[in-house]
Amino acid sequence: MTWGTSAKGRSSIVINWRSESFPPRSPRCGVITDGFYEWSGPKEARQPHWFHRPDHALVILAGMWKMQEQKEGGFVQSFVVLTTRANGLIAPIHDRVPVVLDESRFDEWMHAKTPEPVLPSMVQPAPNEWLVAERASTLVNSVRNGGPELLARLLD
Repeated sequence: MTWGTSAKGRSSIVINWRSESFPPRSPRCGVITDGFYEWSGPKEARQPHWFHRPDHALVILAGMWKMQEQKEGGFVQSFVVLTTRANGLIAPIHDRVPVVLDESRFDEWMHAKTPEPVLPSMVQPAPNEWLVAERASTLVNSVRNGGPELLARLLD
């Protein structure tokens, strides 16, 4: 597995990994977040959509992590988020989405001795009712922007 740094020691842009090909013996992690964005529309006019739980509770995304030795010395932890095919809610906007873990199976996901045949059942699309979508401000289109205005509700 390689992610986090390129062969030349620079930062890599690998942030997602297809769940259909993840190495089951890799160290697994949960990425805790309040939701995630997907975009629709043409490249020059991308509309972000924020997917989150209806009750605004936290979402746990399936991930893999590793320690990487740095060329200049020392180590850094890096991780990737696993993706899967979109469910019915997200499919009109994007064909791939982060794997949302079932909270009741999180310990099973994290346990290194979970039998490999069980893991594919955990990286399936989330049921439609687990998430809702809201149009988000186009301010999220740039990593230079930050603050609560990024999640300001938009009127249709």
